[in-house]
Amino acid sequence: MMDIEELIRYHNECVYLDFKLDEYSKEKKAELIKDVMSFANAHHDGDKYIIIGIKKEAGKHIYNSIDAPKDSAGIQQTILHNIEPELDISYTPFHLDGIKYMVLTIKSPQNQPYLAKKTINSENGKAMLIEGDCWVRKGDLKLKATRKDFDRMYLRHLESRYFKGDVEILFTPAQSRRLCLQTIGDIELPSTLTQERIRKIIDKKEALRAKDPKAYEFSNINLAPMFSGRPYEKRSIEELKKILETLREDFFEKDMHHVYEERSHRVNLSITNRGNEYIEDASIQVRIKRSGGLAIADVVYKVRESSSNPMLPYVPRVASYSELNYPSVEVIDDFYVISEDIGDLKHDITQNAFKVPLRLVIENNAVEREIPVECLIRAKNLKEPIKQILIIEVV
Repeated sequence: MMDIEELIRYHNECVYLDFKLDEYSKEKKAELIKDVMSFANAHHDGDKYIIIGIKKEAGKHIYNSIDAPKDSAGIQQTILHNIEPELDISYTPFHLDGIKYMVLTIKSPQNQPYLAKKTINSENGKAMLIEGDCWVRKGDLKLKATRKDFDRMYLRHLESRYFKGDVEILFTPAQSRRLCLQTIGDIELPSTLTQERIRKIIDKKEALRAKDPKAYEFSNINLAPMFSGRPYEKRSIEELKKILETLREDFFEKDMHHVYEERSHRVNLSITNRGNEYIEDASIQVRIKRSGGLAIADVVYKVRESSSNPMLPYVPRVASYSELNYPSVEVIDDFYVISEDIGDLKHDITQNAFKVPLRLVIENNAVEREIPVECLIRAKNLKEPIKQILIIEVV
């Protein structure tokens, strides 16, 4: 709110200020509505003022003390019934140097454009204000709104809905913009261990077959209970070699489960809306360059156990929460692109970016010691995406 005394003494009429010598009479009802509407539609933020009891002309000040002012409620009702959307106004006295002024304040209008709700005619039937009219204050003039004025108002109205606060993105649970991760170290895949085991069995069987063929044939006979499974030791050399041909493919899920579920880092981000309003319908996209010895699981890998008993009915496995809610991970232009819908981000509340943490591995041959993590948040009420860079440090 501006200093009324300073406005009276030193300011001239402008986009936020007008002076009137007399109050608005009943015959000037349309003029009152036009004046208030034009200020409400002005290209200026903050309160606007019509100060009654003074007129400034050619450097001279003419005063008229308003000792018996009109009822404030009547002025407010006139504005309420004739301008839409609704405006917040006040009509109050102000005393200065023995003169009583009336100050009509249009309080920080935020919902332009403001229009005439109805037509007002003069006593002789002439239309003084037409329903749908829109007037705008420009400098010390009030003018009918043009297409350019409407474009500006609608753009301003649109931009007023955009989120203007700050957003903090951190690694969690460390709550830091930098995250230290170790390399995966020595690792033996289930397929590698099984391959070594089968090769040793083959070597023994080949030695046995060369020494005693009958003993070799007997060693392939499975005496275990039916449907208990047939161990590698009870299979022929030919069967074992055939198993080796597809071993990597057959053990893919077990290998991936070992790497990403048993040996990986679980990485998530926290997002905190530091503004004063919601961020609506938000989503996050994270981009990490593939080079540098970093690998990210595209799904949650689970080992699918199968029964060796063909008499048992097939029961489909129910996917776990982590499998169903793991974020989308794609490879695009040599980048890992991780995406997740977040929904509304409430102010001053911290929430995780991903329902299920990422499975991330740093390989032993990692070249980069610092890996940038580019985070982009998009939302319905963000004019531009929020972009922040976090760092993974390889130790």
